[in-house]
Amino acid sequence: MSNDLPQFAPAQTEEIPADESALVENLSREIVDRRLTIPALVALELGRPLSAISAEAIDILLPAPKTQPGEAEPKEPTRLEILTRFLKRLDSLQYLSERIEALERLRASEPNQNRTD
Repeated sequence: MSNDLPQFAPAQTEEIPADESALVENLSREIVDRRLTIPALVALELGRPLSAISAEAIDILLPAPKTQPGEAEPKEPTRLEILTRFLKRLDSLQYLSERIEALERLRASEPNQNRTD
């Protein structure tokens, strides 16, 4: 008996590059610091089916030339280029969600006498 179900690509398991990891860390910290954890997680879940399409759209809309004529090396990638590269990963939104949740747990466990929640 054959399995006629479509085969999906497995989640990527290789290490996330340092520039992508730093961008995700900064974004996650901003979300948690602004107390937007729940809305961000909901938005990530709702946008999960469109993440690959969004990354391709960003890639198309970015300016094409990476170097100017006469330049030997390409310039450092912009944050938008790093984000686009990150979003092309199959596990990107899962990784981002996990970082936000971990930082939120850390924030919730810190003793803080000025908390209002």
